[in-house]
Amino acid sequence: MVDMAWLGIGAQRCGTTWFTDVLLQHPEMRLNMLEEKELHLFDQEPRTSPPTQERLETVFGQRCSGEFTPAYLRCPWVPRRLAELSMRPLLIVLLRDPVDRFESAMRLYLKSGPEDPSRDSWLRDKAVDALWGGKYADHLRSWEASFPRQQFLVLQYERVVESPSEAAKQVWRGLSLDDSFEPVALGPSRTTSDATVYSLDNGLRTELASLYRRDFEYLRTWGIDTSRWEANWS
Repeated sequence: MVDMAWLGIGAQRCGTTWFTDVLLQHPEMRLNMLEEKELHLFDQEPRTSPPTQERLETVFGQRCSGEFTPAYLRCPWVPRRLAELSMRPLLIVLLRDPVDRFESAMRLYLKSGPEDPSRDSWLRDKAVDALWGGKYADHLRSWEASFPRQQFLVLQYERVVESPSEAAKQVWRGLSLDDSFEPVALGPSRTTSDATVYSLDNGLRTELASLYRRDFEYLRTWGIDTSRWEANWS
């Protein structure tokens, strides 16, 4: 059995780096032996071999260690790989208003994207990828097929930003750590880049809102307050 205590699995552009910094202030919580936040051990192309048990034991060879790779949530082959390795960490999920998340993802892609003749097709593919990144219900259903809900801690990004200390304490309690520890207040989450890089027009915003609303009944069963997202779309 690999001694991985926690695993952050998503979602992308939901403040995962910032929240990891909050969590790691606790003196008993730590990253893996490589001291890297995102290891991408399990989300490689599906035909590749997953990491060996020996490799994992080397990487997670200390108490209360883990990693946070937000791409894991959206890759449907990752939960199966983890289940086959008999790994039972606390699974940490951050979910953000999916329309805001789409916009943030597109800004990131455009800031780092190529300037070449294939830009139009590249931008189309990135837009589809950004849309899929907000299909939280599909992602969680894939994970729920391999792990019980008791193993997950699903947090709403907007609530975490309002009270990062309480959100961190939920994680620490899930790991049986002392939750009386008070983290130092950090700066704001860095998930939002310059709005001049990319902004949604009203037509696309309406289409995305309609698409994502179809998942809300299921997401509410995970304790997500979807009404505060919808309030942003009106």
